[in-house]
Amino acid sequence: MEKPDAAFETLRKILLQRPLILGIGNELRGDDAAGVALVRRIAQSGYSPTLLVYANPENYLERIARIPHTVRLWIDIVHFGAKPGEFRIFRPEEIEQFAISTHNFSLTVVFRYLQASRPAEDFLLGIQPAATALGAPLSAPVQRRVALLADFIGRIHRLPIQTNREES
Repeated sequence: MEKPDAAFETLRKILLQRPLILGIGNELRGDDAAGVALVRRIAQSGYSPTLLVYANPENYLERIARIPHTVRLWIDIVHFGAKPGEFRIFRPEEIEQFAISTHNFSLTVVFRYLQASRPAEDFLLGIQPAATALGAPLSAPVQRRVALLADFIGRIHRLPIQTNREES
């Protein structure tokens, strides 16, 4: 498993390629909202391009395929056995061994489809959730990680990251 500093270094290298950043998640299921929350924050701060695909990225395949990019960074929760709030960067070939989020789709199928229609290098930034109960808010460790990652992305791209008062 990647060490935290290695994960940030890998993320830094990806971000320097100015990827299309896609937020996956269900805002009604606690930590499952992490990908959407993070991408929304960086988009509001001026990072582009971003796309919120919520709990159904398969519904956005044609739209994603029309966006010309050589790198795509997907952000979602991933159950990979770490402490809540920790994150890791996954390559497409790694994700089949993990229970990816709570969605009824296979990111592997999504990646394969997009490789055939709009080839790009895909990465998944997975955040370990604490809880995904219906109606729950983001847990404290995941909320802190979202804020930290938004700040990190903002510093890489010199964006004015906005603080969410609920997270303070």
